[in-house]
Amino acid sequence: MTVEIVEASSLAELEEVLMGRGKAVIDFWAPWCKPCEDVERELRELAEGYECGDLVIVRVDASKASDALVKYRVLGLPTVIAVVSGRQASRRVGPVTAEELAGILGCRPRG
Repeated sequence: MTVEIVEASSLAELEEVLMGRGKAVIDFWAPWCKPCEDVERELRELAEGYECGDLVIVRVDASKASDALVKYRVLGLPTVIAVVSGRQASRRVGPVTAEELAGILGCRPRG
């Protein structure tokens, strides 16, 4: 299965994407956030370099989705939350690698 990367600009959009998903990574970012660019590269590496089953990566623009920031208690950027079976499995504020996320989500390297 391929990993889907989706953009969300509100809490409603985020929750719609998450509904019924087994695994998800929520990436809270902003256009002005330089460390967020590094996280985006790592998430693309996760999507392209690992077999993760039914995984969706949701990129949430913090400058547009203040309602999502409140619900998920995001206080700093980048914040990356891994969700497994509807429950938060991990939360990182700051850099995270594809390898770390793959371990949390039970993904295997491709090839």
